[in-house]
Amino acid sequence: RGATLFFAVGELSRVDWTYQWSLAWFSRVFALCIREAQDEAKARAFQEDVAALRSAHDRQIIYAGTASVDKPKDPPPRDPDTPQQRVAAIRERLVRQTFDEVSRGLRAKDKLLFATTLAAHVRLADGSLDQGEWRVFT
Repeated sequence: RGATLFFAVGELSRVDWTYQWSLAWFSRVFALCIREAQDEAKARAFQEDVAALRSAHDRQIIYAGTASVDKPKDPPPRDPDTPQQRVAAIRERLVRQTFDEVSRGLRAKDKLLFATTLAAHVRLADGSLDQGEWRVFT
């Protein structure tokens, strides 16, 4: 997905020569997305752990106040994010971050063109848009 986004951004130089972004810039955006996704996953795991501890604590208080013989069962351990979920989150974040960063530097008249081009490149890469259909617009 990264290459698809980079080359979609690179096509803007055909619209106006001032629209040029470097590979170093895109590498920084890519690294930022990975770092933010990792931080977000850590924060989400921490929140889930805190919620599980509160739930277990509440159950123990309820258990201590009852005459029940059976202690309530602990919830099953949470599944960590799968690698596929992490990659999907990074991909979504990368598309959004790239769109936001590039749109900030575009003139208003070129923003719709960029949004359409970016969406088409992403869909072409995913296979959800046929190359022949896209050629109708280009």
